[in-house]
Amino acid sequence: VIMKKRILYITVFMVTSLAYGKFYVEQSPDALNDNELTSLDQKLHTALLNEEVGDMEEAVRLIKEEYANVNSSDYSGWTPIMLAALFCNNPSELISLGADLTAENDEGDRAFDIAELYNCDPNISSAYRP
Repeated sequence: VIMKKRILYITVFMVTSLAYGKFYVEQSPDALNDNELTSLDQKLHTALLNEEVGDMEEAVRLIKEEYANVNSSDYSGWTPIMLAALFCNNPSELISLGADLTAENDEGDRAFDIAELYNCDPNISSAYRP
């Protein structure tokens, strides 16, 4: 059931991003324009959904080297830290880069709630606690 929910979210995420071609994100002081920011944040979210485990290395690279917004949110309010929780990835690098652990998606879930829902290891889940 958990894997089906992950696959459903990934499918909806990819179809919606293709249909709309962008995410709704906050303005970053480092952005040259909205299109550039949107493109970077789309890359960031896609990296975290890569291969059913999330590509944390690529996500961190995009934030550090290309200045993607670590707190960008997609069409349903999901942020990179929430996507990391979806695959039970260790959030320490995202947190050190300023990820907001108190952000909520459109359903009112925070990263900690998502980590708990997907039965992450207790040591990993506790790292998502605000």
